[in-house]
Amino acid sequence: MRSERKSNFELLRIIAMFMVLVLHADFQALGVPSAEDIINTPFTSFIKVLFEVLSIVAVNVFVLISGWFGIKPSIKGFAKLIFQILFFSFGIYIVMALIGKLNFSITGIAHCLVLKPATSYWFIPSYLCLYLFAPVLYSFIAFADKKSYIGV
Repeated sequence: MRSERKSNFELLRIIAMFMVLVLHADFQALGVPSAEDIINTPFTSFIKVLFEVLSIVAVNVFVLISGWFGIKPSIKGFAKLIFQILFFSFGIYIVMALIGKLNFSITGIAHCLVLKPATSYWFIPSYLCLYLFAPVLYSFIAFADKKSYIGV
């Protein structure tokens, strides 16, 4: 049986992806408004804070939708995920090193391999753990009764 397309969830997921981009571009790239910024340009500072507040929920929404549709772990899927992580991590690292924004180092390579995660790079290790833990969650949901749900 073919499942029907849920375009409303797909749209929400696309909006969540866009909001993650806004989140990264707002405070992290443009900087947090200082007290001086708030006094000199209150409207601009308000808009930056408003975008941050509205976009902060995007990661949670994205993970929730991924969980709703079910992360279906497989060796091939895991390999694809690892390839994407390494491709983008090393690609961004090499470009940043070439333009002189950071120094090429063993620590930087360890960060790219997620062997030494920085405190600001929490999403990749967390998503990998969720991906690996998903079968346990799905089997619990499939076989547990209401009393077990309440207990957990």
